[in-house]
This record gives sequence, C-alpha cells and structure tokens, in this order.
Amino acid sequence: MNGSIDARSTGGSVTAHTTNGDVMVSSARLDGDHTEFSTVNGTITVSLPASVNADVEMHTVNGRLSSDFPLTVEGSFSPRRLHATLGKGGPTLRLSTVNGSIRLRKLS
Repeated sequence: MNGSIDARSTGGSVTAHTTNGDVMVSSARLDGDHTEFSTVNGTITVSLPASVNADVEMHTVNGRLSSDFPLTVEGSFSPRRLHATLGKGGPTLRLSTVNGSIRLRKLS
C-alpha cells in the first residue's frame, strides 16, 4: 500500500498495485492474457524488449505519457489517456496512475 514496487518478470500475467509509490518493472516478454500495474501517487516505468507485441492502455490524471516504442493509436486520445498497439498487438498491458507519469522503455 505505501511503498514502491520494483519487479522483474519472465512473462505470464502479472498484476501489481500500490497506493503511494513508484512502479518500476522490467519484463522479458508479455505472454499472459493481461498485465496490469497501477499506483495512485507515483510514476510507472515499464521496460520491455524491442520486439514486444502488446495492446497498451495508459491512463494518468496528473502526469505525462511517454514511450520509446512506436505506437499505433486506436481511436482518439488525450495527453493523459491512450489506447495503442505495440508491434502486432497481443496481450493487454494496462498502466494507470493518478498523480504521476507513465513511461514505456526499451530494454537495453
């Protein structure tokens, strides 16, 4: 509830939530039905391989969205809400925060 999450995943469905803290995740692949990370007061940073395929939903109330990946946007979007496809699309990746930014990064 009160603290940051720093996680490493080798794949599969993952869900992690905190209230007051950042969420930092590094995942080797996304292959479950869905993966979801959220916080209320904190930033979310998810690092994925360059070859990832996923359907992405990102939402923040007071923050910014950024991505190292090219995204194919679905429908309309605002600077704080986005539905997009990474690569060919695939498992759903949901990222949500109220007071913080969301960043998608390529694993190096």
